[in-house]
Amino acid sequence: MDYKDSADIVFDEATGNLLSVEYPSSENSNPPDISRIAYSTFNKVGERRIPFEVRAFRGRTVVATVKVLEITPTTAEILRYFLLRQIRVWPQCDDMQNPELVNPVQPRYPPSARSNGELGRVILYAVIEADGTLSHLTLIQRATPALESAAAEAIRQWHYKPAACGSTSIRVETSLPVDFWLQH
Repeated sequence: MDYKDSADIVFDEATGNLLSVEYPSSENSNPPDISRIAYSTFNKVGERRIPFEVRAFRGRTVVATVKVLEITPTTAEILRYFLLRQIRVWPQCDDMQNPELVNPVQPRYPPSARSNGELGRVILYAVIEADGTLSHLTLIQRATPALESAAAEAIRQWHYKPAACGSTSIRVETSLPVDFWLQH
């Protein structure tokens, strides 16, 4: 088993600002989807300096840029919400075997949706657990309520041969698309 939990973290010595986080890949693994995150345009908010621009890179290519326009002071209630959440680190693996769907359940096209000509793609976020079950199902691309419900009902019954790092089963994040199209 060869986990890689580390990342190269770079701070500005003069200001203490976090400048970037780099996720190295080894010669035996696929490059990570996001290889580096760079932080810039720091502004003082309260006692802290916050990056107002964040860029995500795949190799040398910028794949996402986030610019903060405004920060609103938080209330104690909102702060408690975030402090109660656990931060999860997803290990990088140099010997990754992807999960395999072993029990696909096809969604039933809802009769009302079919007769109304409803179609589209539903995408759900999920975590494939180390035992092959799904958790944390969250809708990330919407369709009609009937199609969303049918997709979620089918996906909840899916089971996977879990992902593995070497011979150790591990949990992984995924997105699960379900298409509903009518034949003409």
